[in-house]
Amino acid sequence: MKYLMRSVVCALLIAYGHAAVRAQDQQPPAAPSPSPQAEQQPPPAATTEPSGASQAEEKTVTVYIYRPKKFVGSALEPSVFCDGVELGRMDNGRYIMLRLAPGTHRFHMTEKDKRVEETLKPGQVIYLRFRLEPGMWKGHGNLYLADEEEALKELKKLKPLAADKLKDKTMVVTDMAEAEAETKKRVSEQTPTKKS
Repeated sequence: MKYLMRSVVCALLIAYGHAAVRAQDQQPPAAPSPSPQAEQQPPPAATTEPSGASQAEEKTVTVYIYRPKKFVGSALEPSVFCDGVELGRMDNGRYIMLRLAPGTHRFHMTEKDKRVEETLKPGQVIYLRFRLEPGMWKGHGNLYLADEEEALKELKKLKPLAADKLKDKTMVVTDMAEAEAETKKRVSEQTPTKKS
């Protein structure tokens, strides 16, 4: 009798978990399409007074990996990887900002077979969104290429990943103030574009 009760309770918990995860993300993931994404972005505008930071941005690629704040699965902190290197443990309501050399890069969470692979050009910026997927015993995270406008709306509400959650500090912008300032700048540049 005890075994039957345990089985029923386990089955109910699994069913509830699947329903909660499905309810969390009814929105389908953005289909990875590197070519249209790259064509839509205008080339970096030439400024009359290029600062050191903007010159560095033109020679590198900026990648945001972010996790919107959600109640379901908030205790999970899956690892996030770039080119096989563990960047950190992705906390709820946080983002990681990367500066990478141009070229082909692979991004994934714990499961290597579910990854985003992009060939990036100097000055290009892309946004990868974490999404919790249902699993047999617990949920797990996957990354999806996100639309810039939607990503900036979500990033406005998030904070950079804390230093104690970072594993590799060669690709990640570890200065939280710098990452926040850069993100605020991108959000403010996007806002006038939306209104016009």
